[in-house]
Amino acid sequence: MRRLITILTAILAIAAVPALTGREAVATANPPAIEGGAASSLADCREPHLELCELITLAEGAEGRAVRQLQSLLYLKKFYRGAIDGVFDREVAVSVATFHKAIGPARSDATDRRGAVANWRANPPSEVFAAGDWRRLSDFRLIPPKARIDQPDRVEVDIGHQLLYLMLGGKVNAIVHVSTGFDPYDTPRTKNFPNGSHFYMKHSYNGWSPLPGAWSIYKFWAYLGRDNNYGVHGYRTVPYYPASHGCIRVNVWDADYLHERFFIGMPIYVWDE
Repeated sequence: MRRLITILTAILAIAAVPALTGREAVATANPPAIEGGAASSLADCREPHLELCELITLAEGAEGRAVRQLQSLLYLKKFYRGAIDGVFDREVAVSVATFHKAIGPARSDATDRRGAVANWRANPPSEVFAAGDWRRLSDFRLIPPKARIDQPDRVEVDIGHQLLYLMLGGKVNAIVHVSTGFDPYDTPRTKNFPNGSHFYMKHSYNGWSPLPGAWSIYKFWAYLGRDNNYGVHGYRTVPYYPASHGCIRVNVWDADYLHERFFIGMPIYVWDE
């Protein structure tokens, strides 16, 4: 009965606020303040107000205050680095799918690459932010996938979850969707390097090379894999399964973000254990 009363109260509260559709003012510097005195938009998606958000499902094309709430929460949990503008666009959709990959199962098997890819393709991460996801995202803990206290600035690529973690100052700075190599173009693991591999070259162009086309890459950063050169770079398509020729693909907007934070000599670990 108490839960029913809470839900009914939430419904009445939602009915009392402006509609959740219609483009609203863009605010990119900081998450917007919440009506009613809450300190930040994140406060509106935590106890005791979480029930207000649990009634809402969002998908690409949605606009309004609820989307701003979602963008703010994704931003604070390091899945999103875009504008807090209330527009559920491709970047938000990919961020939602990235969150679902982070809380989902690993799908990489060192003895069965094709099986892992088939599993990813049959069970892609959802780009829809379901009502129950509000609590899951709010409760998500920003824990590094590996503990390497002697390397506070590094990159961790988790092939099993198809994710890149950017670590700065010992903390998770960004969690990024990636697509790694598909057999026979395997992305080499760096387990043969006790201290990880390192970036040794960045793109000689500040953009695409060659000019945008079928095989162009964007803002490439090279590291030594096992025997050959591999890298992290932006690309036109970054599907939710391993599909590259051995490099680590990221979306162009993520390549822009990472490019400003990578540095020559920065350790990178690539693993799937």
